[in-house]
Amino acid sequence: MSSVLFVRLTHKMKGFEYLLASIFYPSSVTLFIWPVLAFWISFGTVTKRDRTFPLYRFAIIAIFSVANNLLTALPGPYVDGPLQVILQRALLPFTMVGSYIVLKTRYQWNHYLGVLILLGGVLLEVWEKLTDITIENHTFWICLFFCASIPKAASFILKEKWIKASGVNILYFQGWDSIFEIFAGVLLFPTIFIPYPNQNHVNITQASSYIVDGVLCFCGVDSEYSSGNCDFTIAVYLFFLVMNLIKILSALLLIKYISAAVSAVASTCVVPVSSILYLIPYIAGEAAVIKISWFTVFSIFFVCLGMLVYRIKAEKSDYRVKSLLNEVEEDYVKV
Repeated sequence: MSSVLFVRLTHKMKGFEYLLASIFYPSSVTLFIWPVLAFWISFGTVTKRDRTFPLYRFAIIAIFSVANNLLTALPGPYVDGPLQVILQRALLPFTMVGSYIVLKTRYQWNHYLGVLILLGGVLLEVWEKLTDITIENHTFWICLFFCASIPKAASFILKEKWIKASGVNILYFQGWDSIFEIFAGVLLFPTIFIPYPNQNHVNITQASSYIVDGVLCFCGVDSEYSSGNCDFTIAVYLFFLVMNLIKILSALLLIKYISAAVSAVASTCVVPVSSILYLIPYIAGEAAVIKISWFTVFSIFFVCLGMLVYRIKAEKSDYRVKSLLNEVEEDYVKV
């Protein structure tokens, strides 16, 4: 549901996608997590070993995470929801390639077959949408959204490598990661001056007005640079934030104790569910669609089939971890 709500937010804050993805989101995660984290630290739940995790690693992961957030948010209003759900599954092949190189993960026949079936489903949906001439520069926005899977895969792989090697507390990891995402987001501020198609161009002299109007839109007030409907934006955002934090922390647990590729596979169930949610205006709001085409139905089928084939046999990796109930021991991990 969090992905559907995020697309709805990109429609509501159309023109302010940078602020939504690179500033508001990491800032709110920081404000949400750190009070809990401070409580944990005071009671010793976060150990000294957790606090030895190198800060530069947070910075590297944050850069990839913010890049993914921005590349996902910018095309949000121009790529329909069901297509976004399917394109996000391209994360798996990118993760496989990166895991093969960085983590020395080795794959079996079912993994390659599963990815081929999955990519077939993705291409089926993309081919139909590329023929849609109702949206100007549709191909550009689809390609931009597809590219978001590259930094996301890099983020997943580095998290698997470093989280498993250290056994760091997941909440502590996410808390520091969100802080560094704010700094990374500030570094990406010049991207608002890029003349994207279908958007109002922002000049350097208009930067302060852009920020003020973006804050107003976030608070539910329409403004000069707003191209969407800002009403109740903050209410939708708070609902999204809670749902997304649950998803992120669950994904980090999978990465820590299993693998990044399995974390990508675990999202299989969201493909049909999210596609259905886009049919419900109460949830999808401005991002709702009237109907789902047969191309989309068959594409969803092939994507899910590919994911299921992928899980017939497990990957082989140098990374060996214990059960969820035990600490990760460095002796069992090759960095």
